Amino acid sequence: MVFAEAVRLIRAHVESKFPKTCNMCGREFSNLADYLRATSYVGQPVSYDADMEDWTPQEPVGSYAMSLCPCGTSLTIDSSGISLVTLWRLMRFARGESHRRGLTVSEVLVEIRGAVRNQVLADDGGTGEPGFAEEVAVWSEDTG
Repeated sequence: MVFAEAVRLIRAHVESKFPKTCNMCGREFSNLADYLRATSYVGQPVSYDADMEDWTPQEPVGSYAMSLCPCGTSLTIDSSGISLVTLWRLMRFARGESHRRGLTVSEVLVEIRGAVRNQVLADDGGTGEPGFAEEVAVWSEDTG
């Protein structure tokens, strides 16, 4: 698996989580682009399975990324519902990237999250994080 495929798989999974509603204020995020524009990240994404070094979990604990709704409530997008085979492929990719590049799995997930954000917002007529798209494009070309 290459970076672009990991981004594609995670993007498809995350997009399947919408529409999403804030339990506190009732705001509905109709799609991922709406969610990305309105929320702000909280920390790094976490993979509990990676933290436990279980790279092919039969019963995954899961991964999650948190954001803040404009009302201040924490919102979570998690890996529930992803197929085991897809999860295992993504876990193998994240493990390999983290070892090869000397990063934590969470740092690899931050890069994937940024690439997903850039793609989604660009596809929706907006822009992602300034400068990040160029870094990812160069990195992806270098690592194939």
